[in-house]
Amino acid sequence: MKRALVAAALSACSSGPSQSERAPPSVHLVVRAKAGSGLSLAGSQIEPTTSLLGLRTSADQLELDVRVGSPSVTVTTPSTCPAEVDLGDAGAGETRSVTLQPWLSIAGGDLTQIGFDAPFTVTLTPGCRDALASKVEWSQTAGEPVDLQVEQNGFVVRGRTRPLAAPTPWGIVPLSPRTRGEVELTAKSGKHSLKVRVSAAARASGLPSLALSARRQPAIVPARRPRALGAGGPREARAVPGGRDPLRHAPRLRP
Repeated sequence: MKRALVAAALSACSSGPSQSERAPPSVHLVVRAKAGSGLSLAGSQIEPTTSLLGLRTSADQLELDVRVGSPSVTVTTPSTCPAEVDLGDAGAGETRSVTLQPWLSIAGGDLTQIGFDAPFTVTLTPGCRDALASKVEWSQTAGEPVDLQVEQNGFVVRGRTRPLAAPTPWGIVPLSPRTRGEVELTAKSGKHSLKVRVSAAARASGLPSLALSARRQPAIVPARRPRALGAGGPREARAVPGGRDPLRHAPRLRP
């Protein structure tokens, strides 16, 4: 009798969950953003929602569990073109993947160090036919005002950086985002938007960057005198009579 009871208990334990408790078969779908695009997958929407059994997110991709037998699913985000993935022939446990394309993009990214009072051109690349058929509207959202000329239904915008606001003093000139002629332009296409930064020069603190150990390293000194930056272009730098090299005569620092 005891043996019969033990056998019945083991049989019940080994039977596992019932058919109704098992997860339905699914297809594994991996959704990634285009490499190097910097696109965020936050706010993604999956349609139809009835086909979605599970969702896992990470920094650069989504992992979906889609019900087997779903003809297709469509993935959309605020900054990418919608992607429809055909899953009609996918079997249980199979893995499919899709890469999302940006709605709008710029080859090379932001425009930097293009010079003061210099022309610039921003050309947008649509990521899909829907983006190509849309109209792009431009506005300046930061920086000193610049004139913009919009062409080709908004996919090309031209402008000119502002001239240097004030005469430069002698020596290394500090440049802030305002004085380096930086502006921010925003392109809007339907519910999508893209920000572009254009700057005339790189940001500079006005202080030379020299490591303490740099004096111990051999340096290659040109035969002619060094040149100094300042108004009127570079010119020769001459030593001040009676002057001292502050780095050479500074006390040594001990660790």
